[in-house]
Amino acid sequence: MIPAKNRIVIIGGGIAGLVAANEIESRIQEENLPYTYVVLETHNKVGGHFETIKMDAYYLDLSTSYLDIRDRSVVDYIKKLNLEQDVEGTDSSKPDIFLYNKFYPISYPSFAGVPMRAIDIFKQKVLTPERRLGSYFRMLFAFVAKSSDAERSAIDYLYEKYGEYVTEYLIKPILWEEGYGDFSYLTVKDIQPVLLELGNPFLPCYLNKDLFEKLDDKENLVSFTKGMQYFVEALSKPIVENIRVNKSVSGISVYEDLLLLDFQQKEMMRAGGVIVSVSADHLSTLFDDSVPNNRLQSVRCVALGTAIFKFHKEDIIKYPSSYGFVIPQRSEYFISKVTILNRIWKSMNDAPYIYLQVQFGRKGEDRFIDLNEDVIYDFLLEELKDIMGITSKPLDQKMKRWTSSIPHDPIHYYSEVGSLEKVLLEKMPTVLLSHNGIDGYGVMHSIQEGLRMAEEIIDRMKQRDKREASKTTTTI
Repeated sequence: MIPAKNRIVIIGGGIAGLVAANEIESRIQEENLPYTYVVLETHNKVGGHFETIKMDAYYLDLSTSYLDIRDRSVVDYIKKLNLEQDVEGTDSSKPDIFLYNKFYPISYPSFAGVPMRAIDIFKQKVLTPERRLGSYFRMLFAFVAKSSDAERSAIDYLYEKYGEYVTEYLIKPILWEEGYGDFSYLTVKDIQPVLLELGNPFLPCYLNKDLFEKLDDKENLVSFTKGMQYFVEALSKPIVENIRVNKSVSGISVYEDLLLLDFQQKEMMRAGGVIVSVSADHLSTLFDDSVPNNRLQSVRCVALGTAIFKFHKEDIIKYPSSYGFVIPQRSEYFISKVTILNRIWKSMNDAPYIYLQVQFGRKGEDRFIDLNEDVIYDFLLEELKDIMGITSKPLDQKMKRWTSSIPHDPIHYYSEVGSLEKVLLEKMPTVLLSHNGIDGYGVMHSIQEGLRMAEEIIDRMKQRDKREASKTTTTI
């Protein structure tokens, strides 16, 4: 029986936690390490925000519905799980912008709606001629952010480089959907590095291959024929015997030389190492008064939601030019993005009905997310009627909401997380906190976090064992 000091507990069965568990399992097998591990998930199944439903013959996601294969870690993990044959590509990867009761396509090499070359700003009809001209000269003479600008306000930088209207109507609505939170609190280092290079009028696409490969024009988004839950199941399969669901940890403390996990004062578990990969609101409840984390307890998060609607094709009058559209926050709509699933996934191109994935919720709209489900459906359908000219009620509909998702103030929140980590390093050196969200959200960042945490916890456990062995040798 492996002693408790060699047990690694992973709190949170989202993508980051599952990747960490898989990597720990691999390290244990490859290096014949004396450790064991367990994944504890509060809910009755793992996967975090991922939820796939079956509507008719199709698997539809009520959350993130794709993987971005521009990142090497995503591609490597698809291969590691032998899922290449189950991957489904997209027909397009650039949504329209909906504004002023019209759809505006992005028809030039771009990233987050921003032209790769400044001259292409004149092709963006969502801006008036005067605003296009002003944005062009801003981009033409804009500086490239240097390392010394890293802590500068992202919104100030984007306004200076691209102008207010490009930032508000092109950049923010798309990066918001990628999980970048409220720009009011972001710094330059928090936004996509590729944005810092865009707009250079002397930068033809073929001169910067790495940058070109990152643009939205490439077909870089993939999913699985059975939805994202299939990816979760593949992550879970190798470690299923080490997963415990309906296990909500309410506190972590030190007992003698071990970590003690409290389950709502109903049971305890001892461990030698802990990985914490939970939402912001849950993290604030895990440590007692000996760890100063009171400022985390006041963290408020942006609430988000997703709905799936099924319609007769003839019931929709107005369509965007692409697979869907995003709506800037400077609008009267609660809807932030609509994806026409028939257009983005090739397997659904010939479906007899139209399936819409509707995302809603931004900063300041928490009360809307908390409304009765039927009331939210009515609001969303009225907006869809206004935007797409829908003439009848849906044939079917499903919804999922997350009351705790992205911190309202991510910069302040992660600053406090950093302060908490410093205290933990002294008091609980084998406790790690997930950084998912510091550099963005989504599957790519979750995989990267899982890889980082697995490597770091193994290293810390080994360092602890060396210290203990050294003490024993010295005593003898």
